[in-house]
Parts: sequence; structure tokens; C-alpha cells
Amino acid sequence: MKNENDNRGIIVRVQHELQVVSPQQSREEEEREREHQRSPGGGVEETFCTARLKHNINNPERADVFNPHAGRLTTVNSLNLLILRYLQLSAQRGVLYPNALMSPNWNINAHSICYITRGNGRIQIVGDNGQAVFDGQVREGQLVITAPQNFAAVKKAGSQGLEWVSFKTNDNAEISQLAGRVSVCAIPKDVIVI
Repeated sequence: MKNENDNRGIIVRVQHELQVVSPQQSREEEEREREHQRSPGGGVEETFCTARLKHNINNPERADVFNPHAGRLTTVNSLNLLILRYLQLSAQRGVLYPNALMSPNWNINAHSICYITRGNGRIQIVGDNGQAVFDGQVREGQLVITAPQNFAAVKKAGSQGLEWVSFKTNDNAEISQLAGRVSVCAIPKDVIVI
């Protein structure tokens, strides 16, 4: 709140200790406040009561990664949908344009299952021993166990493009690229040398 005649701007200097004026608490409210501070929940009760229970993962404006020539990738996890923390799940929505390729990546801390929602393409998965565990064509309506934890996967869209939803077994699942500027291969030599 700001007084109409106040021209101080956003940052205000306070000469003494900042005090917030609030209504006086009753004895019962004070006891409840003390109990709340001792509880290990850290405010989960209030957060849970006001938490959203749905999130539009299909909204292109919410894409985490976007390339105008290749497609987009959107993630929903416990950071933007709190209920996923309790379910220990996260989801990813991918859209690849026709004949586009998603660079090879691997799940750092989760297993994943993938449902193809539209189009067709090819998925390759390689185990941690270097052996191919899946190399096949996929199309709309198929369910694929895409990548156990630490297995590398690559997706290439067919002529119709490729769209999918992946469900991951960690509420804050992370992937790491195997190629490109953010991959392990892009770490400067000086950083690696001990």
C-alpha cells in the first residue's frame, strides 16, 4: 500500500527497526502460532490448502526450452505444482517439428515412461554399458518405457512431427544433455584438469 502523496519510490529507508502494525493476537492465537513454529511442516498446511491441483503443460508460452526450428520442451515438477512433491512424480511435454531431433540426454535421478500423443518418430535408448536397449519407430497412442535412470535416449520426429508426455519417478527430475553447449562434453579442458 502506498499513500497517494508519497513520492519516495519503491525502496524506503527506515531509521529505526522496521515494525509491522498488526491486530493484537488473542492468547489462543499466540499458542497456535508458537505450536506452528515448532511444527516440522514449515507452513505446508497453509501451502497445501491454497495449492493448485492442475497445470497446463501444453501451453507453448510456458516452455522451458524452445527452438523455433525444432520444437519445445515443458516440464512440470514440484516447484511449479506442489502436489507432485507428495506424489514423487514430474511430467514433461515434448513437441518436435517434422524431422527434428532432440539431442541425446539422460535422466539423472528418475526413471521415465513416455506416451506418444501425436505424430510419429524414432526413439533410441542406450544402456549404461553402451548396448542399445530400444531402437524403434513410435507412433501416436504408443506407450514406451523410454529411459531408466542413467540410460541415454534420443528422439527424432518423423514426417508428421512427434509429440509426447513423459512421466518421471522424481518430483524434481533432472535431465542432462550429452551434446551441445550445456553438455558434459562442453566443459572446458581447464575445468576438468585437476
